[in-house]
Amino acid sequence: MFVTFEDGERVYIPGSWQFAIVRPASGGPEELLIEYNQEFMDNLATEMAIHGQPASLDAGYTSADGEFPLNGGNGALLASTIMDSDSGAPVPCFARGTLISTDRGAVAVEELREGDLILTGDNGLQPIRWIGSRRLSAAELRARPNIRPIRIREGALGKNTPSRDLLVSPQHRVLVRSKIAQRMFGTMEILVAAKHLVEIEGIEIAEDVHEVEYFHMLFDRHEVVFANAAETESLYTGPEALKSVGMAAREEIFTLFPELRNRDHAGQRPDSARPLSSGRTARQLAMRHLRQNQPLLIAG
Repeated sequence: MFVTFEDGERVYIPGSWQFAIVRPASGGPEELLIEYNQEFMDNLATEMAIHGQPASLDAGYTSADGEFPLNGGNGALLASTIMDSDSGAPVPCFARGTLISTDRGAVAVEELREGDLILTGDNGLQPIRWIGSRRLSAAELRARPNIRPIRIREGALGKNTPSRDLLVSPQHRVLVRSKIAQRMFGTMEILVAAKHLVEIEGIEIAEDVHEVEYFHMLFDRHEVVFANAAETESLYTGPEALKSVGMAAREEIFTLFPELRNRDHAGQRPDSARPLSSGRTARQLAMRHLRQNQPLLIAG
């Protein structure tokens, strides 16, 4: 089984799996079901920690009649099999205790509610349209180290930024503003997943955190918000993120934003507040900052 991840890497995943083609008695399209063993899931989790969410798969089998792709390599199956669940797959979110800048000052994320006005980098004060959370136990973090939070220590991004240690999920993107970003991407500002910045001094996997509660915030559009005074993203309504929040939360979001339900099938993607880097280029960006001893944020 070859899996292509969100950063563009295509990786062979060792492990066993079996498949069945289900023909509904009532008619309709056939469904392909794949069951994976634990070795496959463990290996997949390891690669996800490096490359991010799975985007597509290439699966097939060999018989006397030749080789047959199971899904034509279109990748739809992996998304529904692995990410379309309530398992809490990695998704951009803040840890409990994060201070978010609002119209009434810095407020802990767990105290925020729908309708609260949040300071954004582009559009002033914007109301929260949806907010959700999920608590992960110590056992879950041990079993799935790829969802362990990333700690961005005080001042690790730039002068006084963040203003205190910041805990975010590995996929949560933070704003990088630098001349290095300008040379690499043609823009001074880019959003980079926290896990791709761990080579930078002061940014690390929070191994000492034994359990965590993650919070997601959704606005009318993808926004840059201020978390512990650092510029970071709100929930991006791309298909991977929506599949990762869980079925119940996803239905709440679709009730608020019905246009999102069918957008993925039409091949549409939402606008992002800033360009989004892939895993490979983000790691290159981090290494260049490290070698040149340059901060990730210069004054805007």
